Amino acid sequence: MRHIPAAYYEKGEERFGWFMSIGYLLFTKFGALNALVKFAASDIRKSNAKNILDIGTGVGELPLRLSADKKLRVYAVDPSEAMVRIAKSRNKNSANVTVVRGSSRHIPFNRNFDLIISTLSFHHWKHREKALRYMKEFLGRHGEIWIYEYNKDRLKAHEKIASAHSMSRREFIEIAKGSGMKVRIATSGEFIKAVFT
Repeated sequence: MRHIPAAYYEKGEERFGWFMSIGYLLFTKFGALNALVKFAASDIRKSNAKNILDIGTGVGELPLRLSADKKLRVYAVDPSEAMVRIAKSRNKNSANVTVVRGSSRHIPFNRNFDLIISTLSFHHWKHREKALRYMKEFLGRHGEIWIYEYNKDRLKAHEKIASAHSMSRREFIEIAKGSGMKVRIATSGEFIKAVFT
């Protein structure tokens, strides 16, 4: 049964205020983050999905990239009020994009989606298995959940500090078991993608 929890964040989850959100906006223009969002957008365009939900959209970069395809209807949520304001502003001219405050435990739409995606957000979540079970309630008949992260298995010794902001194949497999869902995992260089069904 769908529910609306009292808070957007769980205790202990990283929160993004204005300073962090502006920094994140600048970071989307460069390096690996830009490359991952570009990769995810290209991957999503190859799917048959028409109604897409982006959870943890941040500054709305992925919806912005997808908005050029007018066949797509993109809904985006983020728990950070600052992130949502930035994402709304960046997508204000995109008639096929809707951005509101929400999270993996608070999806404020009364509809189902062909595809639910999350890019570089999943590693922040507490109670991931529970969140996946909740998100599953919003999938259409053949819908899937696609999670994109940095590939922890590819990190070198000097990059281990980044391990808290990445996911491994083993972690995704264990999370799938805990959620009662099936998972397919693919890697592309430094990126990892988990498809939950």
